[in-house]
Amino acid sequence: NDAASAFTRFLEMGVEDFVVSSIANLIIAQRLLRKICSHCVFEDNLDSVLIEKIKERKDVLEALEKREKGLSLKINEIKFKKGKGCEHCFETGYLGRVGIFEFLTMNKEIHDLILKHESSEKIKKAALKEGFYDMISDGLAKVFQGKTTFNELLRTTKSN
Repeated sequence: NDAASAFTRFLEMGVEDFVVSSIANLIIAQRLLRKICSHCVFEDNLDSVLIEKIKERKDVLEALEKREKGLSLKINEIKFKKGKGCEHCFETGYLGRVGIFEFLTMNKEIHDLILKHESSEKIKKAALKEGFYDMISDGLAKVFQGKTTFNELLRTTKSN
């Protein structure tokens, strides 16, 4: 599901903790999101149903606040791009794919957490202290760049 859980998954598969902590230097996780169709793109405010879905996602709210303090409170005032639907995208509003990624680099603290068989949540918290940029943050960047939509971000990522 994410880069931090890769370490614990190795342990669950029976790989020795010292092996996992010594051979893994970088873990990359990715998801593919549908891109907004460039032929029928337009800007609009988010609808109330989508705003409620965003408010239910603690991880998305935290990423919005990390991006800009108070952003989660004024999300309903911002216009975002989305696709209307046309013959190019078969009336879906999406055409093509864009990736969202996270890169988790091994450090001393993460190494020690793996040896203690700590949870992926603790590993992720340790990585976040070091400036870890997760998939939600990367996805939000692509929403604000107009490459994809909040609907796609919510659909393809899980709540923590």
